[in-house]
Amino acid sequence: MIVVVARHGSQNFDTGALTAEGRAQVEALAGRLKAALPAGDIFLAYSDVSRTKETADILIGALTPKKTLPLAWLQDGELAGRRARTLGEHTPGFSVALLVTHLPVANEILGSFAREFQMDDPPKGPELAEAIVADPEAKTFTRI
Repeated sequence: MIVVVARHGSQNFDTGALTAEGRAQVEALAGRLKAALPAGDIFLAYSDVSRTKETADILIGALTPKKTLPLAWLQDGELAGRRARTLGEHTPGFSVALLVTHLPVANEILGSFAREFQMDDPPKGPELAEAIVADPEAKTFTRI
């Protein structure tokens, strides 16, 4: 299974919601993901914080995943690293797991994958409205 770790777009620091620029950033990310991801069944999970939920809603509209759900552990970096390693066991039949989260959590998940699958060190990031694809079979990380 390919795992994609995506970060939310620009936010309003007073409300926590995406700004107009943030929504446009995520729409652009959705287009890049649609072009880059293999055809198949997509599982999309997201932190239930407003900016990641809004990001997930935009991605859901563009990618039409087969299953979506909020996961509280996508707000906790250490826990996310442990849970992400076993993601395939909990999402049988899916070719892509797309996780929408926050920077510290994204770094923990990517580092966990690198250790678990003996991959090179992952890139830092992702930046706002960017994604990093972890392909354990090919042992690669790709920034989108």
